[in-house]
Amino acid sequence: MRATGRWIQTEDAWGGQIELDIFSRHFDVEICSIDVQTLRVDRYNEGAKDMCILVYSGIHYDAIALSPFNSSPEFDTKVFSANSSLLVQANTLCQKLQEKHYFTDTASFSILCNDCGTIVKGEKGATEHASITGHYNFGEAS
Repeated sequence: MRATGRWIQTEDAWGGQIELDIFSRHFDVEICSIDVQTLRVDRYNEGAKDMCILVYSGIHYDAIALSPFNSSPEFDTKVFSANSSLLVQANTLCQKLQEKHYFTDTASFSILCNDCGTIVKGEKGATEHASITGHYNFGEAS
């Protein structure tokens, strides 16, 4: 567990559902993650007295924050009292983001192998290419 704790704090590390579940229990906060593409809400540590809401774009999580007018980000509120109406408002925001296609469809987006220039389709294509060639340096194809 300590090795995972050190790893997740590095700049190159990023987590997903397992880490959200661990953090929600460790900090005793309900974490609600809204997937912009599907509007699915995943809830971790449901029933805790405090909650935070994350917007998942398919490759990245962003926290929903309440920002006081003209203040710097350190004054943002990101943890709220558990409140179902706040979750409804967050879902409405995600519906607007969905309409603007603010998500990455990881199953069908084009990925460029930066080692050889091959363009593959989605995570599955990148995984297959990596297993065949040993290439692991990928980027988004334009």
